[in-house]
Amino acid sequence: MKAEYIESHMAGVHTAESFGRALIEQALNAAKKQLGSKDQPSVSMDAKIDVSEVTARGCINVCVTIGGVQICHHVNI
Repeated sequence: MKAEYIESHMAGVHTAESFGRALIEQALNAAKKQLGSKDQPSVSMDAKIDVSEVTARGCINVCVTIGGVQICHHVNI
């Protein structure tokens, strides 16, 4: 995969709002699970981001894993 391949797919990206909303919802769910019945001022967690090409479909796949849940978004041309 090359940077140009990614760049060519950026024009067809789904709205940032819908993808971001799913990520925020998962972060809040993971924070709620981590807190349980505790009361603390903040919660920290790790997130993993994978960007890969799907050559058979001519698109890019962006996946974010938060709290063990993976949220993916296909970016088409």
